[in-house]
Amino acid sequence: MKRAVRVVCVGGLMLGVVSCSPASSASGANAPAAGGQAVTVTMTDFQFTPADVAIKGGMPVTLTAANKGVIEHNWVVRSAEGTIQIDARGGQTASKTFAPPSSGTYAVVCTIAGHEQAGMVGTLRVE
Repeated sequence: MKRAVRVVCVGGLMLGVVSCSPASSASGANAPAAGGQAVTVTMTDFQFTPADVAIKGGMPVTLTAANKGVIEHNWVVRSAEGTIQIDARGGQTASKTFAPPSSGTYAVVCTIAGHEQAGMVGTLRVE
């Protein structure tokens, strides 16, 4: 009886840790930068999932781009502060930690020839 109670308590604590972490990813494949946020984007032929990403400004972001497609893709955001680009070959995963640009909404595109025109677009919203 005591053992069952302990298991429930430990399980409850573990749920609390997962749900209260400042940035958790559904896949759990990436860890945020210290005090930062983690985001995972899946790239396929020819879309981003999720297409629209929201992050908080002022906190570093570790973005993991998992390319589930067969050809190379990238996730590119251009802002006044510079370009954020993550490249991944087909079947590969790549990560990058960066400081978010200023608050606002930015276009995200795959810059491989023809991919943007094929619909590989999204947005990055910095709150």
